Amino acid sequence: MKYIFINNKLKKLSKIGIGHLGIESSMIKHFNDRELIEQLDLALDCGMNFIDTAENYGHSEKIIGNTIKNFDRNKIYIASKVSPENLKYNSVINSCEKSLKRLKTDYIDLYQIHWPNPDIELEETLNAMMKLKNDGKINCIGVSNFPLLLLEKAKSLAEIDSIQMEYNLVDNDSAWSIKNYCDIHDMLFIAYSPLAFPFKTHSEKWEVLNTLKAKHFVTQYQIILNWIAFEGNNIISIPKSNNMKHILENSSAMDFKLDWEDRMLLSSVFRTKVQKIKMKDIKVSGGGKENRKSYSTIKEAKENLLNFVPSPNSLAEFDLEYSSGRLQPIKVTISSDINYKYELYEGRIKYWSNAIRFDGDMEQTINCIVI
Repeated sequence: MKYIFINNKLKKLSKIGIGHLGIESSMIKHFNDRELIEQLDLALDCGMNFIDTAENYGHSEKIIGNTIKNFDRNKIYIASKVSPENLKYNSVINSCEKSLKRLKTDYIDLYQIHWPNPDIELEETLNAMMKLKNDGKINCIGVSNFPLLLLEKAKSLAEIDSIQMEYNLVDNDSAWSIKNYCDIHDMLFIAYSPLAFPFKTHSEKWEVLNTLKAKHFVTQYQIILNWIAFEGNNIISIPKSNNMKHILENSSAMDFKLDWEDRMLLSSVFRTKVQKIKMKDIKVSGGGKENRKSYSTIKEAKENLLNFVPSPNSLAEFDLEYSSGRLQPIKVTISSDINYKYELYEGRIKYWSNAIRFDGDMEQTINCIVI
């Protein structure tokens, strides 16, 4: 296992961490606590000491709390997050206290804003986090899913040690400028969903991975994790797994090195292609990634009856202020419905915020990644 230090003040961190145990609310019923503790035990024993969690992965925090009592806390790095609906000053304090209780620890190594919330002043949120830091409840402050302009604003208000963004072979364009910013400012870049790979296993892209697999005698997913690990100076990836064999594979993904030709091949074949697609050509319904709920009309989106935070209305205004004219793409798949060319896979709130921003003109195009 390879390790890194950031700013000479964070602990020794494993380049490959643990992505909140893979517990989605719909999955909890398929695992018992004993299995989850055993999986986390194995990951820690393998040297994967960076653990990602969040208050809305509440059960995950409890599992972590019941596991780390058997390990040296000083050698474990816990990164948790406060949800966007809890970014008011007092709510941040209360959320942290609840996470500390679930984690059964006196401090959180890295406390992050999970998603920005345009309805709450960023300065108020960061003031609360600095209070927590001064009180010894957290050691470092991080953000997650922030566009570059908002990250720069956050750094002007407080000492920001890290940012967490999606980064993988499918979507490696959106966070490129932020990753470079982290290199320049010696910040930690945490890549979530590093193993997202919705390509067919007989596709040309999969065959490229098969070629490198045979060359280095490793798995396709070890190739991906290894590629991400050397994409910047201060990158950590946090794959999630509920499979003992995969945990072992993840932990040893740094035991070989891709050569320059390997990296150039991966970068060229898997370079993210962002396309402009008319909104009217995208079918939007419940489903997509993790079968998430969505709105079906702009009227529903404006009313926000599902209480998304941030709301599509707020996100529309937010994007105008912080996107620099380059909105983060949504993900779509080819539709089986003859009335549409594509179907929404991920980015349901972003889709409707665009619709609101365009005042319901569905002939407008938006940035998309076709998967």
